[in-house]
Amino acid sequence: MLMLDAGKQSQISAVLGHPYPQARLRYWKAAGRSAWIFDDIGKEGYVPTTCGFIVSNASIEHARVLIYRESRGEQIGDPSFLRQLIGARAAGSGLDKHVDNISGATLSVNMMQRMARAALVFDSLTA
Repeated sequence: MLMLDAGKQSQISAVLGHPYPQARLRYWKAAGRSAWIFDDIGKEGYVPTTCGFIVSNASIEHARVLIYRESRGEQIGDPSFLRQLIGARAAGSGLDKHVDNISGATLSVNMMQRMARAALVFDSLTA
């Protein structure tokens, strides 16, 4: 369980653009890899999207959209889109890899990039 004190919340807020809504986050860690499942909102006022990420050696090893409830942008769950996140590392406030946008789903694409970056930060906080 990752306890998100004020310092850790500050780091996460810088990535997500808002504090993480809970004070703790469950994760799984084994064989040098960590697994993270959490929610974020792609469009202001909409329902959350649940995604899962596996982080290994400070990079995204696997990404998956688990629950997507918005009316547009479901293409972010396609394997062809998610492959763009594989191998991404933290770079400044974003990722070190370019991620192609999806027409009509800009906010969902931005959310996925934020969530991938957040998973990398969460992983770094467990070291």
